[in-house]
Amino acid sequence: MPDTKMLNAMDTLEKLSKKNKDHPKHQSNERFLLSIMMLVLIPFIFGIAIDSEVIHSSVSFNL
Repeated sequence: MPDTKMLNAMDTLEKLSKKNKDHPKHQSNERFLLSIMMLVLIPFIFGIAIDSEVIHSSVSFNL
C-alpha cells in the first residue's frame, strides 16, 4: 500500500513540474493576445467616444 502512495506522489510531482515548466509559455501567449486585443479595442473605444461626442474631434468625417 505505501508503494502506491509513493507512486501517486511522484506522479503528482511530475505533473506539477510539467505545469510549472509550461507556465511561462502560457503567460507569454496571454500577454501577446492582450496586446493584440488592446490594439484593436483602443481605436474602437475612441471611435465610440468621438461619435457620442464625449471627445470632441477637430476632424469632421462626412461619410
